[in-house]
Amino acid sequence: MDFSQLKRPARKTKPLDPIAIFERRPSLPNTPNDLWRGQTEALNEWHKNRRKSDVFIALNTGAGKTLVGLLIAQSLVNEGIENVTYVCGTKDLVLQTQREATKLGIECTLRTGGDFSNSLFETGKAFCITTYTSFFNGLSVLQRKHFPGAVIFDDAHVAERMIREAFTLKIAAPGQAELLKDIKSLFEPHFKEYGKLPSLESAIDSPFESPIMASPNAVKEKAERLYSLLVDSGINNDTNLKYSFNHLKENLGHCAVVFGYGAVEIAPPFLPLFSLPVFLRDVRRIYLSASLNYKSDIARAFGRIPDLSIEPKNDAGNGERLILFSSEIHQKKIDYRFVKPLSEKHKVLIAVPSYRQAEAWNKVGIPPCSDDFSEKLQDFREASSGTFILVSRVDGIDLPHDTCRVMILDELPTGASILEKFQWDTLDMKNFRATKVSNQIIQLFGRINRGRNDYGAFIINGSSLTNWLKNDRKLALLPELLIKQVLLGLYLHEQQKLSDASQLVDVIDSVLSRNQSWIDFYGEIINEMALDDEAFERTQHIEERMTQAALAEVRFISALWERDYAKARQQLEAVIQETARADEKLSGWHNLWLGMCLEYEKDYEAAQEEYFRAYQRLSKKVIVPKTINGDSHDAAAILPALTDFERQISLIAERKSPEGYQKTLKGFRTSMAALDDPNASSTQQEEAVRALGEYLGYASTRPDNDDGTGPDVFWVDDNAQKCLAFELKTGKKVEPIYYKKDVEQGHDHLEWIRQNCSNCLCLGLVYVGSHGKRDRAANPSSEMYLCDISILAAIRNQLISGIADLREIPPNQRRGKVTEFCSGWQWKLEGIASKVKVYSMQNLEVSS
Repeated sequence: MDFSQLKRPARKTKPLDPIAIFERRPSLPNTPNDLWRGQTEALNEWHKNRRKSDVFIALNTGAGKTLVGLLIAQSLVNEGIENVTYVCGTKDLVLQTQREATKLGIECTLRTGGDFSNSLFETGKAFCITTYTSFFNGLSVLQRKHFPGAVIFDDAHVAERMIREAFTLKIAAPGQAELLKDIKSLFEPHFKEYGKLPSLESAIDSPFESPIMASPNAVKEKAERLYSLLVDSGINNDTNLKYSFNHLKENLGHCAVVFGYGAVEIAPPFLPLFSLPVFLRDVRRIYLSASLNYKSDIARAFGRIPDLSIEPKNDAGNGERLILFSSEIHQKKIDYRFVKPLSEKHKVLIAVPSYRQAEAWNKVGIPPCSDDFSEKLQDFREASSGTFILVSRVDGIDLPHDTCRVMILDELPTGASILEKFQWDTLDMKNFRATKVSNQIIQLFGRINRGRNDYGAFIINGSSLTNWLKNDRKLALLPELLIKQVLLGLYLHEQQKLSDASQLVDVIDSVLSRNQSWIDFYGEIINEMALDDEAFERTQHIEERMTQAALAEVRFISALWERDYAKARQQLEAVIQETARADEKLSGWHNLWLGMCLEYEKDYEAAQEEYFRAYQRLSKKVIVPKTINGDSHDAAAILPALTDFERQISLIAERKSPEGYQKTLKGFRTSMAALDDPNASSTQQEEAVRALGEYLGYASTRPDNDDGTGPDVFWVDDNAQKCLAFELKTGKKVEPIYYKKDVEQGHDHLEWIRQNCSNCLCLGLVYVGSHGKRDRAANPSSEMYLCDISILAAIRNQLISGIADLREIPPNQRRGKVTEFCSGWQWKLEGIASKVKVYSMQNLEVSS
């Protein structure tokens, strides 16, 4: 046979440019006609940088990021990258993404359970669309047998919760009632030792009680027995538990154990992402996200800030929103009686954070169960009226245009896991929570408002969500347009004097009927709404530190997973001072796990110091060990015998090794260095004043930083029931004038104290700034005082001098001398107040 006569097959060239792939799409029903400007810009920029390992692409909700992701996935397949994987949040979203691919004529494979939907992925002809659950589970076929050369992470801004689920072992009744009982019995002696056994019982038995967490020290001691209990229960054959157990089985001693209603969770305190090859090997990772102002949640979910951020500026997805607040009407809240007539003429989506919260709406709607969720949602899409109850779900629900135009957001999103609820509710980690909540709120607003020409009405219901949106620090986390829309809603309430629920209905009807006066008003006013620059600057400073903290957390836990305890410790130590300036509670959470790490290093004194710091910063709501390794000399071993101030001084002055003493003293100095640093920022100075109060043994917080209201720094002596507040004005020039707005701010702070600390005697509000004059229009109260920051630096120096003197005393006599030193009147809150109340604001010279 003469093979030279055979015809050669024509070579098919597959385009790599994702825009070229789009242009070659077949003419199919519902195929998009053109790419939007933002999509084109995102695809061009990615294609130019396609070889980068980590690329972040952000588009507004409703601006078509799924289409962008699909074209990138197909481009990578055409390039010959092996096992390209597209990861979605839910099975519904997998199917929705597949439908979008079909519109483009793109073939793909699905995997949401045990099998692939076809052979295209396994033969290298297509990419696979899967869920975060399938991709990250501890026995994932996709990572073990089909390791990806590229991964597209859709909805990356809310991925941390889904990745954390893969690392969370939840043992819950009734399915695992016996195992739950055994684990509870294992930890009962620990809780009993600390007088917390009733709290453990109520946490498990009542849905209204807060979760409770075992001490990391106790988990370390009980890890082997816990492992035996789990294995003996048959966990390796349990289809609900074996996947997460495979992640955790060698690191149970490095996990948090938290008990909540009918369940116990075992999970790492941070995500050990670098234990996963997909984040270590040479993989192309693309993160598709809604538009974000800040990326601390991206850092916490993926352990990195991507090499390249592509964030096209466009108005696709920027729909019109009317946002109303039920708190502004005299009823203060709406309920089913308001919704029932409204839902007879408009479809109403009601989003609630829990099934318990959903019960309040039972007379107008019942949440669908997971099995018929998609069917019921489709029924609602096709209906002309009615309600749909959405429980604790912020993504994957698209109801654009006439499919729904009214939404009620009933209360703030809550923690998805028991550990999150413990951090958010029990420990009150507000700033840590803020970014997560902001991303969830952004998603919620995007459920019924999906495009530039879309419009809808939203009612904010419930005090926690209302207060969140009225807090400038929190509001600054949202996208610019959404901020403007929230402010416009508040302005509308103020101008129209909307005081009754019926008026809300009238406004909604006007907006949805496209009343021309509303359209004109919205167009003229929306761009006039803005937060002040200070709110954005403060939020930016906080989020920069939160991002660095998130990156350090991943490095810490990944090193801990490898038993490199020194390396792990160094990761958190490098950032903990800066973290404290942004979020004292998060730094306390870091202190807790540093204590555990130091235990593994057998540095028991340093571990005890970190545990006590966590105990203070987390408002005494964590259990810290009384003894470590049987050492009765540590400070927490005599918790009932010492005051918080005595414990603080003892932890420094009674360190056994000179090296340990010097390291602890250095941390003490560093935390308050800003008190006499002329180049320190106001944030650094506020944190230094807070740290001084903490070292003096007071409950010391920064209300304005944490809640957006109240004084800059607030010290409380819980035992004496007395308090002292500080407002820093160190940014004012020499011989400043204290104006009316400064004094009005002080009156607001004093009212805040009366409302939030009514059982305490307030010793005054101290303005920290240079001596000067007060404006003629300013009318300070007799509770307002002024001192220079050097006074606070002098108190710190006196404390350092006293510690140095105690250090010179022989160790066997030092304990008594610590008590004697700390009992001095100059360290009582009244003594401190007498030093800092240098000038009465009322007696300042009035400026001419």
